[in-house]
Formats: sequence, C-alpha cells, structure tokens
Amino acid sequence: MTLPRRYALVLIMIVSVCAIAQENAVSPEAKALYEEAEKLAAAGKFAEAQPKLVQSAELGYSVAQFELGKLLQGAGKPHDALEYFEAAADQGNVDAMNMLGRLYANGSESTPKNPTIAKDWLQKSAAAGNAEGNTLLGILYETYPMGENMKWAMKHLQDAADMGYAPAQAELGRLYIEGKDVTHDSAKAVDLLNKAAAQNYAQGEFMLGMLYGTGGAGLSVNVWRAQSLVDLAAEHGDANMKIQIALCYMASRGVTYTPDKAIALLTPLADQGHLEAQTLLGEIYCRDEIVLKPNWPKAFELFKNAAEKDHTRAQINLAKMYYHGLGSVKKDAGQAYYWAKIAMASDKMNAYQLVDAAAKELTPKQIAELDNFVQLWLNSTPE
Repeated sequence: MTLPRRYALVLIMIVSVCAIAQENAVSPEAKALYEEAEKLAAAGKFAEAQPKLVQSAELGYSVAQFELGKLLQGAGKPHDALEYFEAAADQGNVDAMNMLGRLYANGSESTPKNPTIAKDWLQKSAAAGNAEGNTLLGILYETYPMGENMKWAMKHLQDAADMGYAPAQAELGRLYIEGKDVTHDSAKAVDLLNKAAAQNYAQGEFMLGMLYGTGGAGLSVNVWRAQSLVDLAAEHGDANMKIQIALCYMASRGVTYTPDKAIALLTPLADQGHLEAQTLLGEIYCRDEIVLKPNWPKAFELFKNAAEKDHTRAQINLAKMYYHGLGSVKKDAGQAYYWAKIAMASDKMNAYQLVDAAAKELTPKQIAELDNFVQLWLNSTPE
C-alpha cells in the first residue's frame, strides 16, 4: 500500500526529528572526545587518536561509532565493525545505514547476502532524505526482483538526482541510454550525464566521453570532446575506472589508440600491487606493433607477481611464456603445465588446452609430481 503524500512527508519529518533528538542527547564529552580524535588524526597522531575515538563511540556518539566501524573493518575485524555500524544506524546515522545496506546487499564475512535487510536499512536512509541512500536503494531495486522493482529504482534514483547527487545522475543516464526495462531517452541521458560530469564525477565523464566518441545518444562525433572527457575521467576515477579507460585506449574504443596513456594509467596501479593492472600491463608489454614493441622481461615480472597472488589470467599468461619460451624466458613445459593446471581450477576453458599441450612434453612421473605441487597450491589458497 502506498501512503498518501502528506503522510509520507510526516514520516520523513518524524525520522529526521528523531535523528536530531538522538544526536542532541549525546553528551558533550563524547563530542569533545571525537573532535580531539579528529585533530590528532589530522596531525598524523593515530595512536593517540584511536583511544579517544573508542571512548567517544562507547559513550554513544554515532559519528564516532561509524568511524570506528570503518577502522575495524579496515583492520580485518568485520564482526566488531558490524556492532558499531548497527549501533550508529540505530541512532539514525545515515552513513551507517548506507554501510549496512551495502554490506547486506553484497554479502560479506560478517553479513551474509540478504537483500531484504539491505532494503530495510536503505529505506530508512532514503526516508531521511539521504541522496546516497536513495541511490543505493535504487540500484538495489535494479539488481533484485522485488515486485515493481524498476518503478521504484527509477523513483529513488530520480529523487537522488534531483538533489544533485552525481552518482544517481550517472546511473539514471546509463539506464536511459540502454533503454532496458525503462523507456529509452537520449535527451534525458545526455542532460543527466552532463550534470554528473560537471561535478567531476568520473563515471559521468567517461560515459559522456564514450557517447561523443561513438556518436551515441544522438550526439555528433566529437573526438576532441571525447578525449577530453575520458582524460578527465582517468584523472578523477578510481583504480577500476583507470583500468576501464586503459582498455579503451588500447582498443580504440571511443578514443584514439594511445598505448602510452594506457601504460601511464596502469603503471602506478601495478606498482601499488593491483593484480588486474599488473596483468593487463603485462599483456600490453607482450604486444608487437609499429608503435609498441615487446618488453618480455617486464611482462614476465608482472605476470609472475600476479600469478603468485592467484590471479588466474596472469597464471595462464605466465604458462604461455614458459611453454613458448618467449623473450628471455627459457622454454619449460613443466612450469607451463604447473601454472596452467592451477589456472584450470578457476578457468578450465582457457587453460585446459595449454595443460594438454604441456603434458604431451612431460613423462607420467613428471606429471604426477607436478599434480602434487598443484594440489598443495590449491589446498593452501583460500576459496
């Protein structure tokens, strides 16, 4: 049943008033401790800041509880973190509600995937007028069938977009472009993506750049505008966005083929230990083109590092280097078999032919010994 608008407004007011009342009920000591912790953390004195943050959280300050929850989560203590997130959310802290919504929507060590609980928390955040909560709730409705899911998804995303929230604007723009389960509307899509891009939101910049690069959504192809927007997205985006853009540079998708830009984006990520960036960069270093020559030693180093940390595609690439003896790597059917057989546990389709080819160059005894080593690896690797 849908509440009449006047009752819905009253409900929102009640939620907001309750949250304010709970915030005002917090002792001045708890707030003061939190402010001290903030100042100490800003000065890099984390060891001194943490006890004050804990004290503030224990005195019931929801902001401190939420921040302590994040610290515990980052320290690998998800169950302890969950207690603080729930304590903060119970006091009306929308950041904690949104965090719980994410955790239950995606599933985690402390929170088995449960869309219903996720929806409950996000509905509370959305009812309090929180833009992020509305956006997350809209995306949840997109993802899980909950009755008239797309109707409610669009409603909550539109509410957040009307608040000027860039992630909601970009997500709505994507839906209007794809026209799946919603009416295709190029004009609305472009307008929303322009608004998101104007806030330096990387996903909005990237999608708008792709439209200019391909002439999508009724836009005239504008290579300069596309390149400019995608470059901005690379500057403002996270690691996954940078990898997506690097792939576009290498595939001439919406932008000019620019391997040097792809390498420049991926190298810092690879140096930081990002396994997908290491693997993709290694694949680029294997290419032999007019403007790009192979760097076999670097490719081998990148593949080996990612393979040893259980990145399946890196394991297959490393096996190929051993099997074919690429660059300065000495041909070694045993190493090829070993890495391909490990990869086959996760990607049988792309690894089995390499396993089969390498096995033909090995004796039954060698294969049995290698299979034992493979099993040791698989037993020691968390699922």
